Amino acid sequence: KSTFFFLTDFLDKDLNEPIYLSDVYVHPKLIGKSESLKEYLLSWSSGNTPVLLLCGKAGIGKTSLVSELISKDLFNGTAHAVFLRKKVDCFDSLNPWESVKQSFNCDDDDEYADKVLILDGFDELCVLNNEFKGEEFLNKISLDMPVGKNIHILITSREYNGYFQEVLSKRERIVVENIEWSENEMKDWCNRY
Repeated sequence: KSTFFFLTDFLDKDLNEPIYLSDVYVHPKLIGKSESLKEYLLSWSSGNTPVLLLCGKAGIGKTSLVSELISKDLFNGTAHAVFLRKKVDCFDSLNPWESVKQSFNCDDDDEYADKVLILDGFDELCVLNNEFKGEEFLNKISLDMPVGKNIHILITSREYNGYFQEVLSKRERIVVENIEWSENEMKDWCNRY
């Protein structure tokens, strides 16, 4: 019954009025962390761990998060994003850094200095490219990146089950975090939408 009223209220809204991501977006929370996702990302991007794999369930808002990070300029003009489903042919699990550079259409390592590169939809890449080995890519990327350039790579993906195996690389070079919505965030999203 409440769903029916919600839909009725939604359909009664003026459809000529635009709805923006900022009107409905609710930040997911990091599992097991007290700091906000924004605070965590800022801390990570200024730290020494070059790769962050941010995992979450389908529909949690990983791509919306990427859109917000870019539109709100969280990283002060240093972030550049690629939606991996549009760059499937660029990626080779044996040459991760070269693949990243090809996806951004820039071969010059110096151009990536002090940048945050966002690779959104890693799970989609794993599904759409049968030859691509996600686990191999993840275990090599942080070791394959140029040293001394202060490059950070944020990778978003659905949880690893079924898309790639658990990341086994040295934990000081890559960190894996999971995001979710609590019941309160889900209610907040429904109220906003």
